Amino acid sequence: MSRSNTKDKIIKTAYELFRIYGYKSVSVIDICQACQITKPTFYKYIESKHTLLKYYFTNMTANLVVKKEKEELSYYDLIIEAFSGYYGPIEEMGLDLYRQVIISNLQKSMGTYDDDDQFNSTIEQLIRSGQEKGEFGNKADAIFLTNAILSLSLGSAVNWYLNKTSDKSIFTIFQDELGTLLEVNKQES
Repeated sequence: MSRSNTKDKIIKTAYELFRIYGYKSVSVIDICQACQITKPTFYKYIESKHTLLKYYFTNMTANLVVKKEKEELSYYDLIIEAFSGYYGPIEEMGLDLYRQVIISNLQKSMGTYDDDDQFNSTIEQLIRSGQEKGEFGNKADAIFLTNAILSLSLGSAVNWYLNKTSDKSIFTIFQDELGTLLEVNKQES
């Protein structure tokens, strides 16, 4: 098995075990046994169990794809579509694993929430276009609004985790808050 295949197998297997048994319940030995590798092999590819969380989010954000503007989609819908690649995996990973991601980044920045310049630029352009077409009532600077949306996104995720009192999904909560922030004109969108 090639070096990258081994690393990918370790990461993928670890996430599956985390989802099934919970982050705290899964040991490095459990991951090694599931992958049929030795502990030294694990550490040859992965710094620690803790750093597996970084790989998860790095991979997830690298897969964020913003589709080209389509006539049938509003600018709000295009922004929502851009963020859907982030929220699906968060809900899929569950509260336990997401809690570990938050804790890990509070202890030491792992780059999980680092900005992606291309993604940010795309969101800025969608905001500008939505403002020009009258879809968004909030006329604040697009860069400012992009930063506010990124903060809103992280805040929504943390709030969802801390206050799991709503039957709404994390993504639905974010969509509602985003619509309020942008002052979406429902007739235009």
